[in-house]
Amino acid sequence: LSLGYTQILNKRNTIGFFPEVTYQQGLLATPFHRIYFNNDSLAVEQLPNERLKTSVNLKLNSFISGNLILKNSLNAYADDFGILGLAIANETAIKIRPQFTLLPNARWYLQKGSKYFAPYKTHAPTETYFTSDYDLSDFTTYNMGIGFKYSPFKYLYKRWMFDAIIFRYSYMHRSTGLDAHILTVSFAT
Repeated sequence: LSLGYTQILNKRNTIGFFPEVTYQQGLLATPFHRIYFNNDSLAVEQLPNERLKTSVNLKLNSFISGNLILKNSLNAYADDFGILGLAIANETAIKIRPQFTLLPNARWYLQKGSKYFAPYKTHAPTETYFTSDYDLSDFTTYNMGIGFKYSPFKYLYKRWMFDAIIFRYSYMHRSTGLDAHILTVSFAT
């Protein structure tokens, strides 16, 4: 269940509130994740077969001037596996010309890990649920990047309009040792 409410505060600011509740039932463990116990025995990840997740997202879009728009968001997340998360993000749109927009962005995420997580050779074989998947651990992540949007607003063929092409590059670092460079290209018609 996902809801949303948006309110125009004044001619320069819009705020949005987006709560969400998700219920999952079925195989939620990943059978190829091996767990090494503290007695050197081995098993596959075991997690409960039900999960309830909730999140709340607040967005504030601000039109600063004729060529500068700030898109800010704050997202809080919790589930019954014990995971708590908080994300703060900003994307700024800087119009260079009517067809060209520069899109710098940044995102910071903090997660308190699942009560079922423990690192390599830490779990006891007597535990009912266990995982060593670092996606369910404590970590912090930051993403920083830049994008470029070209919007010619031209008809390419009869009624088919080419709205925009967006190139993005971002760098992601996670405190668990994961680093990534991400390139994306998207087309809008």
